[in-house]
Amino acid sequence: PASITQHQQQQSLGSSLLDQQSSQPSSSGTSSNILQQQQQQSHQSTSPVPSILKPGFHVLLVEDEPVSIRLCTKFLEKCGCTVEVVTDGYNAITALEKDKYDLVLMDIVMPNLDGATATACVREFNNFTPIIAMTGNVDNEDLYTYLQTGMNDILAKPFSQKDLQAMLEKHLAGKIPLALQNNGSREGNIDQLQQFDQNGGDIKRQKL
Repeated sequence: PASITQHQQQQSLGSSLLDQQSSQPSSSGTSSNILQQQQQQSHQSTSPVPSILKPGFHVLLVEDEPVSIRLCTKFLEKCGCTVEVVTDGYNAITALEKDKYDLVLMDIVMPNLDGATATACVREFNNFTPIIAMTGNVDNEDLYTYLQTGMNDILAKPFSQKDLQAMLEKHLAGKIPLALQNNGSREGNIDQLQQFDQNGGDIKRQKL
């Protein structure tokens, strides 16, 4: 399947970074060690395995790059998710004030308002929705800052479909989509929000 790249940097970065930050100062050696561990995993197969997620998770994708939007949306839909896209931090805050999402994928560098600042604002009224940073900045100091703003994890760019699927499963596996918890309703009665094709993994939206 299409991927942003075959170079992987796994989602354990967030927790590893916090552990190392709490025990020692940030250094280029520490950052190098984290990246080295993740690069070792890049030699493993990048082919995604069948997702263990329930279909119907509603994801807010906050990204301004058209190619990344298209590929990330495709990856999410193959995992059975519905996707709403906004292109800057201001619109992300507005979306989270108005609607509920099972998870947020938040780019960092965007016009108008960056992802880290937007996350800090969101955490003033929403502490429960997982917010995952998508970033090519792998410097320890930057990553620690993202986590301190209230982001739950780091998905390092560039990433593959398998990386994204693993991140979704880490935070959503075993959970029930919010739309189903609300008796199948998010904006009215949408009991049949989607049908998930187990063979192709494509979403067929009936009503949003």
